[in-house]
This record gives sequence, C-alpha cells and structure tokens, in this order.
Amino acid sequence: MRNLSLIHGGIALIQIRNQIDALIDKTVLTGFTITSIADPEKLLTDGILIVKNGSSKKILLENCAFDSVILPESSLFDRFVYTYGPHGVYAELDLSIHEPLPPEELEEASYKKPYHNLNCWHMRDLWHRIKCIVSQLYSLYGITMDVSKIKFRYIEINRTFLIKDSYDLYERPIELLLSLVRPRLRLKEHDFFSADHHTEHVSQYQRRPATFIKDSGKNGISVKIYDKGAQLNQTVKDRIFPNCIRFELTLKTPRKVREYLKSNVVSDISDEDLNQCLNAFIRDNIYGQYPKRIQLRDQYLQTLLKKLSKSDDRYWRKTFLLELMHQETKSHVPLLLSLDSLRPILQLTDRDRRSRYDTMKSMRNVCARHCTIFLRGDQTRLDELLQKLLPKG
Repeated sequence: MRNLSLIHGGIALIQIRNQIDALIDKTVLTGFTITSIADPEKLLTDGILIVKNGSSKKILLENCAFDSVILPESSLFDRFVYTYGPHGVYAELDLSIHEPLPPEELEEASYKKPYHNLNCWHMRDLWHRIKCIVSQLYSLYGITMDVSKIKFRYIEINRTFLIKDSYDLYERPIELLLSLVRPRLRLKEHDFFSADHHTEHVSQYQRRPATFIKDSGKNGISVKIYDKGAQLNQTVKDRIFPNCIRFELTLKTPRKVREYLKSNVVSDISDEDLNQCLNAFIRDNIYGQYPKRIQLRDQYLQTLLKKLSKSDDRYWRKTFLLELMHQETKSHVPLLLSLDSLRPILQLTDRDRRSRYDTMKSMRNVCARHCTIFLRGDQTRLDELLQKLLPKG
C-alpha cells in the first residue's frame, strides 16, 4: 500500500502504509566497531576524537589511540556512543523513525516537526538506515565502521491500525485487554493522562489516559497501547493524522531480545521473526487469557443475578448494575462492556423468555438513567481491537 496523502477538510491527511505487519520503531544497537580513521588529527582538532591525559587503557587503531568518539545527533541517528569503558569498548547507536513530510505539504511555521513516525520499519528499512550511517560517517569524518556483527540492545516492535471511532471511546476495551496480560510477566501499570478528573460513577468518567502502559521494570519488557494519531497531531500539526492505535511490545535488554526473537544479532532476524514474536505475545497474553476471563466473569454475573433476583430488593436490577459500576470504579477493569453481553447469561438462569425480556428492558432503562457506559457499544469496540491486533492478512 502506497503512503498517499489525502485532502480531508482542506488538510492533508497522512495515511498508514501497513496495518498488518509487526514493525520496528525505536531501537538501540551495539556490537559494531570502528576499524579505521582516515585523519585522526583533524577529528581531534574538531572535538570528534577524544583523548584523555593519564588514561591507561585506550582504543587502539593502526594510526591512533583514543578514549572515545563523540558525534553530534543527526537526521540518521539520535545518539552515537563509542568509548572505552570498564569492560572494554562500549558501542551504542540509538535510532528512531524520522519519516519526512512531503515537501508539497510543508507550510512554513505550520509544523513543530517536519517528520513523523507513523510508518515504521521493516528489517530492510533498518538495514538501509544502518548502511546510510556507515556511509555518512565515512564521508563526513573518514571513519570506517564494521557492522557485520551489529546487535539489538533494545527494540520496540509495534502494530499500528486505524480505528472506527475516536480513541477516548476505546478506554474500557483497552483497560480490559491489558488486564489480561499474564501475571507471570510481572507488569505494572503506568497510565499517562492528558487530564485526570475522577468521578464517583462510571457513567460520568472523565478519565482519559492518552497511554496505557504495563512495564516489568528490570525484567526487561513493557507493553503499551496509545493514541498514535493524537500524539502525532500534537507534535506535528492538528488533524493531519487519522484516528489510530499503536500496540507496542518493547524488549529492553539483550537477554529479552534473545528470548523473544531467538537472537539479538540483526542479520539473524527477519520480518517473519518480528511478526511471529508480536503475534505469539498477543496470542499467549491476550487471546489465550480472554476466554478464561469471560468464563470467570459469567460465573460471577450468573451468581450475582440469581442472588439479587431472589432477594427482597424491589429494585434488584438497578442494584445489580450499580454493583458492576462499583467493581469497575474500584479496579479500573470492566466486568461488563455492554448490556447485551448479559443475554446469554440470563438464558442460563431459570427464568422464562418473558422474564428475560422484562429484565433486559428494565436494565436498559436503568442504564439510560444511571449508567450509560453500558450502552456505548464497548463490546463491539473490543471485538474490533481483537481483530486488528492479530489480523489474518
């Protein structure tokens, strides 16, 4: 799919090139070496080559000895480190997507940044960036690099896809999705809010996290779901990007990269490996956990329905729904996404067809007055997310 830009309401709309593949965003590389420097005296004068007096161990090349190479940030890399550390030569190259906006769309002073990272890398794109860096270092500084054994130290693997509605309507489905991630990963939640206004009732929520994160800290992985379109609109230009969500798996250590991708050597890893990695994570930690969660939920709802329907509470249907709201307010994990999800549970009770119809009608009236959150169609949005997180194409 070509990356075309459409005119939407008089504003150019940048399109997503790929909603199917697992792609690379930011990454940190290591394992490369500087093999020669053409003119070390010039680089020393320019402050590129650093030699510290009194340092006992240095990086040795055929025509020079030095402590480190310091290169300024460029359009090709965010950070370049090559120095002698406690354990020998320490090399690190930080890369991120800088996709330039088409020149015909640029209007002076309209954009905070003339680039974006909506469309991320396949492996061939990463290799192209690495080769461009090798070429730039040689042409600008006379530095020759060997990248044959370059490795991943850190990698962000993501899938970005369009959504049918505005992002804020997906809050509850996303909260449910991330709550499914298995406890053994020891992920802790770190949600970031553009504004945080808590209210007593679920139906009045103003709570709109811009980013949902689960992070294992020192265990080396994090999972993030966020509003990619809004993020880019804030940093580039309003309404230039579509409504879209990014699901991101970050492997933060070489050990985790090897665990999930079988190797951290860049040349060993293919696009198929990236897809298998992300898809397996989603299948194991979301798809695989969802049926168990629904089964436990249905058992709880059925028990609660039976208990309240046989009580002396005249307004037991309202009590039932308010209890679900209370549980969600306390845990921030929805028990029930949509009222219609109660239909199969009601069929498991001993109530006749007319009673089930009256119960649903009464509950719908209660929701319309007290908890409209159950009438928003969140189950439909969850089904949409599940389909797009793991597309069949």
